[in-house]
Formats: sequence, structure tokens, C-alpha cells
Amino acid sequence: MYRVIYINTTGHMSGAAVSMSEVIRTLNGLIDPVLLTPRGTATAFLSVAIEDIVEVPWLAQFDHTRHGRYRGARWLIAIREAVLLPITAFSVWRFSKRAGNADVIHLNEITGIIPAVLLRRFMNDVPLVVHVRANMGEQGRGLRSKLLWYLIRRHAAEVICIDETVRSSLPDGIQSKVIHNSLNVSRMRKGPTPAAGPFRVGGGESSVNVGIVGSIIRVKGVFEFVEAAIAICRSRQDVRFFIVGAGLRRIRGVRATVLGWLKLAEDAEALITRRIVESGMSDRILMTGHISDLTAVYEALDILCFPSHYDAPGRPIFEAALFGKPSIVAIDKPLPDTLVDGVTGIAIPARDSPALAAAVVKLVENPSLRRRLGEAARSLASRVCDPDRNAAEVAEVYRLAVAQSGPARATEGDQNVRRTLR
Repeated sequence: MYRVIYINTTGHMSGAAVSMSEVIRTLNGLIDPVLLTPRGTATAFLSVAIEDIVEVPWLAQFDHTRHGRYRGARWLIAIREAVLLPITAFSVWRFSKRAGNADVIHLNEITGIIPAVLLRRFMNDVPLVVHVRANMGEQGRGLRSKLLWYLIRRHAAEVICIDETVRSSLPDGIQSKVIHNSLNVSRMRKGPTPAAGPFRVGGGESSVNVGIVGSIIRVKGVFEFVEAAIAICRSRQDVRFFIVGAGLRRIRGVRATVLGWLKLAEDAEALITRRIVESGMSDRILMTGHISDLTAVYEALDILCFPSHYDAPGRPIFEAALFGKPSIVAIDKPLPDTLVDGVTGIAIPARDSPALAAAVVKLVENPSLRRRLGEAARSLASRVCDPDRNAAEVAEVYRLAVAQSGPARATEGDQNVRRTLR
């Protein structure tokens, strides 16, 4: 049995945390998981998969992904992370003393490479596996790119990308393996079906339900979704729109004004609510809040929208696909392991609400096309998101990472995992 230390980079609930949890639960019996995470809402969810959880005040992240890299006022975020780096280092050092021995460290997102490297050093160079979940974009020749990829080459035994889009954004010379996020439909239903109420308000059986699922933040394309919804609602009566999720933060007063002016943070949920009310479409564009029963959500929706600014497919499109529902996705160059434009869904440009509205209307007016795209999407998702196969591939990555660290780290657990994988 491998003892694996997982580093969760952010305290709030996210798709990355859900995906990590799915792997850990599927590998039950093969690994002894320990979690290091900042305090936040993710802990309660992850406690279902991991008993041994250590919360710390802060884990510094340095974002050099396509969307998140530092520009303009965003350099203030980098400064904040640098100022808090001593807290991170101390927290990681204390954790290393408490954690004892480990076979593998698994970083759940590349933005947390600094605490991961520190932990590896504090724990006598335990093999490090780095998960890359974000499109890294064009990696230039500047100091930030050089430092990031030096750390990956120097310290990462194995690199996992969640799809070919992400892998194609890595620079030449970085060896990686694509392991898609796992989905288990049986775990998507939690308790009774609380989603029935919000989805049955008004409309009637003839209405087409269109939704966006996830945290209410600007980069998820929720503002474009609302503008597209308003435009469609003004011209037709047979469509209803649902925003399934909640905002990450509530900001008020002077702080909200300053952070909004700097474009560093905003209360997106409040802004969206105000826009819907002002449009007079509150009965047609519904905000459901967070719904844990995703089965009920996807059973109710006819079309999923994923108009994010990340130029990458997200977990919700695969979740919807397993229920035979097509997605409209903002992505420039979709690759066939995630989205086949016109076959499993529709690709549109990012930040383009008219294009999103046109794609929604196309699917609303053509039920047979919806069904055809949905079935093709289901076939693709069933193939690439198989939890048993993907978990076995992660376990093989662990085995390779341990093997690369030399015979001194060979363990009885390694032999157990080999026998199980056979």
C-alpha cells in the first residue's frame, strides 16, 4: 500500500477537488491517503474520501497558466503570495514533521509547485507527481516560465495532464501522461432529489432547460451566459435558464469598490442577481444556488453551457454527457478526446454572448440534433472518464515515480499495487 500525500491548492470547493476525491475513493485499499489543504469549504467534501486531513492557514500559489498569469494589477496577487510564503513554508515544515514517511507526494494543481517542492525537500526527496489541470497557454522565454519549468524538470518524477488540450500547452521536453478526470454517476446523486423544485418552477413540459453549472465567477463565462439568456428570453417563450452554483465570496463596502476597480475580486453572484432582476427575467433565468445532487441537475437540463475563459473543456461537460446531454463550450481548438465540434457538442469563441445565444437557439430548435450530440457525448465520456481505468493509470504513475526514486524506496506496497493492477 502506497502512502500518498495529496496537496490541495485551494480551500474552496472546486472541480479539481472533486476529481482528486474520485481517484482516491476508487483507489481505496491501494493507498493510504493524507491531505494537506488550506482551510475552506473543500475540507468537508474531501473528508468523505480522506480521513487524515491537515488544514493550514495558507498555501502559496503562483499562477502562470494561460488565464491566470500576472499582468497589470494582478501582480498584487503575486506580491501577496510572496509575502505569505514564510507562512506556507512554516506550515509545510510542520506538516512534514507530523506526516512521517510517505511514498509519493501528489500535487493536485501545478500552481502549487512551491509548497510541493518545499514538502519534497523537507521529506528527503519523496517522489513528486504533478497534476496539470489548466491550459498553460503560450509559455514564453521569460524568467517566470524558466523558473516554473526548471522546478518541474528538477523535482517532478511524473506529470499528469487531464486531457490533450492541456498537454498540448506544455512546453517541449516536458514528458507527461494524459489521464482524464474520472466520473462515477452513482456518486453524483446525494440523498433525495432537492433539485426537482427549482427545475419545475414555471415553464411546463415543452420548455427547454439550459444551464450553467459551477462556481459563479466571471472566468466561468457566467456573465456571457446571462446576456445570452436575456437576449433569448426577449425573443421566445420556450426556454428557461438555470445558474447552478454559488459565488466564492461576498464583498461589500469600500473593499468591494477597490478590488472591483483593480479587477482583482468581485461579488459575481450579487452582480449577476442584479442584472437578472433589472432585465425583468427573474422568472425565466433562475439561480438555484449550490445543488449537491448533480444527477437531478443533469436529468433536468437539456443543454449545458460551458462558456469559460480558460479555452479548455471542464468537468461539467463530461458530467452532462454521461446523462446524454450536449454542451456548448468556449474553446478555440477542441481536441477529439474532449469535444468534437458538431458531433459531441458545439464549440464557440470565448467572451461572445451572441455566439452562445446562437448556439443555444440552434439546439433548442432542433431536438434531433440535441439527441444526436448528446448520445455521441455520452459515448465519448463513458470511454475517457471510466473511474476504474483512470485510477489504475494513476496507480501506475505512482509505481513509476517510486521506481525512479531508486531501490531504497521499493516497498511491500509497491508489490501489492503491481499484483492488483495485473
